[in-house]
Amino acid sequence: MFWVTLLHKSVIEELKINPPYKEIALLIEKNVAQIIDIIAFEDVFERDKKKNLIFLASGHGDINGLYIGKNNSYLTSDYFESNATYQSKTILIMTQCFAGAFHHLDTRKNLCVLGAS
Repeated sequence: MFWVTLLHKSVIEELKINPPYKEIALLIEKNVAQIIDIIAFEDVFERDKKKNLIFLASGHGDINGLYIGKNNSYLTSDYFESNATYQSKTILIMTQCFAGAFHHLDTRKNLCVLGAS
């Protein structure tokens, strides 16, 4: 299984400098396979097509997708459609407004979307 969690890097850094939450930040870093800053996600993330992907995202959603914050851009459902494979599973856990904008994705490509919209 390959886990990717999107957090703005400052969230983890803020937890680390706040003594009551430092332990939580360290647990997140230790136990989550890969934490990628959402602003750099499309440039940094490369999917291993042989592995399953579980993608967790919490942030500002929009009808256009998950708000990235650079140049008013969004991580769209098309991005995940193009990264999905027939061989491995892609599970999107979207806990932001308009997560339902991702529910139309092609389930024949082993895509499953869980949204809280």
